[in-house]
Amino acid sequence: MEFSNLIYFITAAIMLTLLPGPDMLFVIAQSITLGKKAGITVTFGLCTGLIVHTIAAAFGISLIIYNSEIGFTILKYLGVAYLIILAFMALKE
Repeated sequence: MEFSNLIYFITAAIMLTLLPGPDMLFVIAQSITLGKKAGITVTFGLCTGLIVHTIAAAFGISLIIYNSEIGFTILKYLGVAYLIILAFMALKE
């Protein structure tokens, strides 16, 4: 990958991250209801997810998961487990 292509990729990733959307609305809602600390925590979580996904896309890991039925199945079950944990934590509060 040429250096200029990498710069364009990083610039596009940053611009897409900064655009307002559902993520920003979620951060605002959490900040209003739970306070500044919760808003900052949500922001760090969202940015971490974006960074991981961007790195995976850049290195072609997304293509591997797309072409691997076993890898995709594992990813789906990990996602389900994570959502179940979040649901129990939400119900607990």
